[in-house]
Amino acid sequence: MVTNIAESKSHTISLEDVRKYFEDNHIIIDENKLEVLYNKIDNKNVRTNDLDKQWVACTDISERETVLEALEKIIANNCTPKFSAFVDSKKAINISIDETCKEYKNINLTHKARIPFYISALNKLIIV
Repeated sequence: MVTNIAESKSHTISLEDVRKYFEDNHIIIDENKLEVLYNKIDNKNVRTNDLDKQWVACTDISERETVLEALEKIIANNCTPKFSAFVDSKKAINISIDETCKEYKNINLTHKARIPFYISALNKLIIV
C-alpha cells in the first residue's frame, strides 16, 4: 500500500490508498459509498500515469475542464440513463467541482490527488 500518494511508483492508486488519503486529510465519506465510487472510475492508471496527471489544480481553467469532462464520462458510463440525464448537466458537475475545491481549500489541502478528488466530487452527485 502506498502511504503517500505522491510516492506511488506505478501511478495506480488503490482503494486502500484512497482510504488512507481520506483518513490522513480528515475527509469523511461512507465506507461502502467510497468503494462503489472508486469502482465507477475506469482507467485509473491512464488518468494518473504521469506526475502532472496525479493532481487536480482547482485554479487552472484547462484542468477544471479536464475534470469536468472526466466526471461527465464517468457518470455517462456508470449510471442508469434516467439518472445520467439528471446529473449529466455541466452546471451540476461544475457546482460539485466548486464545492470540492472549496472543501479541500478549507482543510488546507494543496495537493489534491486526482482519484480521491473525483470520488469527492462524485459523492455530491451520485446516491448509492
